[in-house]
Amino acid sequence: MTRKIKVDGAKGGGKGNGKNSTTDSGGVYAASVLSPASAALSITIDAEGGADTLAPVLQSFSSTTADGVYGPAAVVTIVASFDEAIAAGSSLTVVLDNDDGTSVLLSTIAGPTVSGTYVVGATGSGQDSADLTVASISAMSVSDVASNEQTSTSLPPSNLGDTSDIVIDTTAPRGAAPWPCGRGPEASSGPSCSCA
Repeated sequence: MTRKIKVDGAKGGGKGNGKNSTTDSGGVYAASVLSPASAALSITIDAEGGADTLAPVLQSFSSTTADGVYGPAAVVTIVASFDEAIAAGSSLTVVLDNDDGTSVLLSTIAGPTVSGTYVVGATGSGQDSADLTVASISAMSVSDVASNEQTSTSLPPSNLGDTSDIVIDTTAPRGAAPWPCGRGPEASSGPSCSCA
């Protein structure tokens, strides 16, 4: 947590004494302005009295895609949420729990989130999942705006399967049973009817 305070330097013409001090609204922090030529100086001070040295912490995986059953070529958005704003260029790669173990790159930054899209594979690709979730993180390179990098590949306490109900179905439908001659689309005189 940080607080921003504004320190006013010397105002108007004339000579200043070279020192102007102030405190924030809580009367806690003080600062000095050594140059009377400064009209105003903004200073950001960490509430704990030090710089940010903590890497962002992954809190959850979720999706903005509605619950439902999705087949080949469908697009599912996967969102990784952290506890602070993420710097541009950050990314992570997740492995889904489907039969194929599909990898998805998340690299779209929006505040504290990093997201990416999973495009469901073709029929027969083996990407079925009864309740899509993230099985593991294969790569993590996520930094906050203070350049603290998170490289841990541990899963967060809240996963995609906990917050969404997304089913992936890439299994081809089974062929229909043959119609009895004279009872289906092909009558007994049809070319594929094998009635005696």
